Amino acid sequence: MKTNINISRVSVPKCFKIDTLLFICILILISGSCQKDEILISNKSFNDKDIAFTAGLTGASYELYFGHKIFTRAHESPQTETQFLENLKYEYFNSDFILMIKNGKDRKTRVSSAEIRIDGILIVRPSDFSGNVSFITKRLTLLTPESIIEVKLRSTPGSFIDLWIEGTLKENVIWDNNGTFYNTKKIGEQWWMSENLKTNRYQNGDLIGTTTPGILDISSQTTTKYQWASNNNENNVPINGRLYTWDAVVDSRNLCPDGWHVPSATEWTTLTNYLITNGYGYEGSGPDIAKSLANVSGWRQFATPGFVGNDQAGNNTSGFTAVPGGYRFTSGAFVSFGDYASWWDTSELNTSDAEFWSLHYNRNYLKREVSNKKQGIAVRCIKD
Repeated sequence: MKTNINISRVSVPKCFKIDTLLFICILILISGSCQKDEILISNKSFNDKDIAFTAGLTGASYELYFGHKIFTRAHESPQTETQFLENLKYEYFNSDFILMIKNGKDRKTRVSSAEIRIDGILIVRPSDFSGNVSFITKRLTLLTPESIIEVKLRSTPGSFIDLWIEGTLKENVIWDNNGTFYNTKKIGEQWWMSENLKTNRYQNGDLIGTTTPGILDISSQTTTKYQWASNNNENNVPINGRLYTWDAVVDSRNLCPDGWHVPSATEWTTLTNYLITNGYGYEGSGPDIAKSLANVSGWRQFATPGFVGNDQAGNNTSGFTAVPGGYRFTSGAFVSFGDYASWWDTSELNTSDAEFWSLHYNRNYLKREVSNKKQGIAVRCIKD
């Protein structure tokens, strides 16, 4: 902070001169204090919770794609460390990425010179670190799922950088409080998730319980707020999602992502009517809309044209992408994996039963059905 002081050339008493000098000293001390505060701010140590700082630099809302990864100069001679920039969620991101580097925590631990390459291309040069800069950002436009980063530090041993990459999500992507991303699809005037729900937590972070073992009989239990991996296998969750009891589905803590909810019977009916009246039926306008909802693979084969299991490459014209994850009986048996897809709605018929909607490999329509609330059935969320 610069302080300008103008003193006119006039004759003043000696005591006033002393007061003036004292005043100048005070201003200098204040100025020095301000400078010190500025240095402290610039030396702030960032951590995982400081990603919001990015928005101020880029003017956009970014999500963590890779990192945080600490690269440290451990030896006297420069060494190059290589890292794969892997992320299974690459398909959910746009091509607009940004490389973020927090340089050390103070002047003693900051890197003064380094080279960073991605896929052999020099992204960050030694000159970018001049003057013990504390924060560096670089836009990336050619990142791929197979990209490799190479970091070569030329600084004193013990110096380090915290490096991470952020990206923008595609417009049709949402995520739950587990950090799981979902594709979505606008069908008519409705926005639907085009994947089954996979979360094991309510929106407030509370865990949704499960049973041990997964095949435990819960038919005699009175409180049944549970979830299970599709077909009782966690490896199925990325594609087929989880199965939930109806009581878990309608819990006030909400298991859908923020701004989304479990659809009502009316909302399912709206979807059905839109597809019927807009030519999504196998024969054109008609109730045989099952193929337009079903995924293009994963179903049991069926010989009859127009049915879900027949000519699956022609499925999914609506983009709903229904997968046959089966369901769970109250007795604990997991059944119909590969044959059957089903999703709860919020309609309660009585104390023991509620409604759900289903597709079957040997049907050509979306069916409205009734089930015991304790059965495990999948969930699709719809936008508020």
